[in-house]
Amino acid sequence: MVSLSRLKTTSSNSHRTKVRTLAIFVLLATLIAFYLLSRHEPEIVITTSESSAKHLLRSKAIMPVTTYEKTVIKEGNGQKPDKGQYVTVHCTGYGKNRDMSQKFWSTKDPGQEPFTFRVGMGEVIKAWDESVMTMSIGEIAKVHASPDYAYGASGFPAWGIMPNSELLFEIEVLKYSFTG
Repeated sequence: MVSLSRLKTTSSNSHRTKVRTLAIFVLLATLIAFYLLSRHEPEIVITTSESSAKHLLRSKAIMPVTTYEKTVIKEGNGQKPDKGQYVTVHCTGYGKNRDMSQKFWSTKDPGQEPFTFRVGMGEVIKAWDESVMTMSIGEIAKVHASPDYAYGASGFPAWGIMPNSELLFEIEVLKYSFTG
């Protein structure tokens, strides 16, 4: 027959072991998190200088993203679009042949015009759809898109966008309207 005091000791030891295991797990998880965070320092910059914006777009220290990351270069008027509204933007895209400093397209190139689409309706890549919903008229932002928020596994070979490429866009919101 097992004595009551022996049961309490066994139960107490089992509890201590579980607590120690949990403490070690938390410590390891914390160390891993600090290590991962120390590898990439997010860059959040707000500037009105065009030269600073161009430097930021050509920065070689671009951190990997899993959706999109938006950095405001110039604040807008605060008026944001409603889902389904027509939005007209200037846009320049970078990431040709996986080189984030190489432009693949721009509405500011000769012969190009500002681009209009219905925001939030899936008419454009996901990074544009979601980031422009957060932008106001006059705002200029850098949008860094992961492959799944850009052209994904198929890429866009005609523009030099390789499969599974991260892309970088400079988007300027010009106007919103309810008609195209």
